[in-house]
Amino acid sequence: RARLEALSDHSGKLQLSLQEIIDWLTVKDEELSEQLPFTGDISAVQRYNEFHSTFMEDVKIKGPFILATLESAQAFLSQHPLEETEESTPDKDMSPKQRIQNLSRFIWKQANVSSEMWEKLSARCIDRHRHIGRTMERLLELQNAMEGLSLALDQGEAVRDSWEPVGDLFIDSLQEHIDATKVFKDEVGAVKDGMKIANDLAHQLAISDVHLSTDNAHRLEEVTSRWKILQTSIEERLKQLQDAHHDFGPGSQHFLSTSVQIPWER
Repeated sequence: RARLEALSDHSGKLQLSLQEIIDWLTVKDEELSEQLPFTGDISAVQRYNEFHSTFMEDVKIKGPFILATLESAQAFLSQHPLEETEESTPDKDMSPKQRIQNLSRFIWKQANVSSEMWEKLSARCIDRHRHIGRTMERLLELQNAMEGLSLALDQGEAVRDSWEPVGDLFIDSLQEHIDATKVFKDEVGAVKDGMKIANDLAHQLAISDVHLSTDNAHRLEEVTSRWKILQTSIEERLKQLQDAHHDFGPGSQHFLSTSVQIPWER
């Protein structure tokens, strides 16, 4: 009887420790879930990273206690292994062996739950750490891409804004302007690659459940809009120049009719 009481006391302390672990792991699992989804903003992800570093430190500190308790549970179960019998209902007439079996069964259940939750939380911590790293990397790439696009568009818009109206150009300079506009179109075409990179990065973030912040989304929409407007401006400019060259340039009826006139008639 004294042995059974000592065993009950030991198992009772073990059960309390295991329940404490289960409660703590439940809270930590909820805390980790509350951080999702991430906001697609560098400063926000930096804050997530700081939180997660503190979170992982808490888990690391708790680790030895959890592992030691699970080892104690394993030692208890090794000394008092479960037998393949149906679970007994507590009863005042239960034999000492049945009581020990009940204690072992309860500890076995708690230890299994604790072990599974510990492994799950540990894996989630590692996955979250990698997720934060990948997210930060993509956001930095996106920021650099949008900065590069904004600069390229500034330069392209400056060229566009410097264009003289087609009607003010000398007829014999139309071909030169056409050639220059085609070269400019090719140069601006390189911006298309940057746009693809930026949109691909935004897509990669979205499928990993990271949605751009309002500022970043607005910025991406802005460069996309500016790019489309600049493309349209170049196409319209080129068409105007080509139409003018066709109507008034060498080989046109207007050019031929004026070239046969004597100087003062022209």
